[in-house]
Amino acid sequence: MDPLIQTDAILFFMGIQAVIIIVCLIWTVILSFKLRKRRKLFDQLLTIGNTEESLAAVLERLFDLIDKMESNNQGLEEKIRFLADVVRKQKGNVGIVRFNAFGNEGNDLSFSIAMIDQEETGFVLTSICGRDESRIYAKPLEKGYSIYLLTDEEKKAILDAKEVLY
Repeated sequence: MDPLIQTDAILFFMGIQAVIIIVCLIWTVILSFKLRKRRKLFDQLLTIGNTEESLAAVLERLFDLIDKMESNNQGLEEKIRFLADVVRKQKGNVGIVRFNAFGNEGNDLSFSIAMIDQEETGFVLTSICGRDESRIYAKPLEKGYSIYLLTDEEKKAILDAKEVLY
């Protein structure tokens, strides 16, 4: 092969390499400017406003606040469970039935009051009013039942109190 052609081929490939190197240098300079611009934006993000507090410090403070709120939330959940248990045991469900104990004598002055909690535990208070005297009876309830015989009016008062439950 002719040395002149060989020299031309070498120069041609060297020219191509030179162009590739120049393009790579230009690309490196462009990327360097873009990186510098991104770096400035990142530094601005790390310092908030005019304060010297960094983003990391703000995030750390927020995470500490979240931890405090979670522990406070656990305490509140325990209190809610306690109060729900207290409310469940309150004898706040009331059923009242008025009736005439002696048929055609007197008025509906007699009554039965049932007071129960959510477990249907409580009592029935019955007042029998007559012309000359009045008597009051109290019967305990466990799970909606009494160890004493219940009258129809007392059973109705218990059912009325249960309706308040549900």
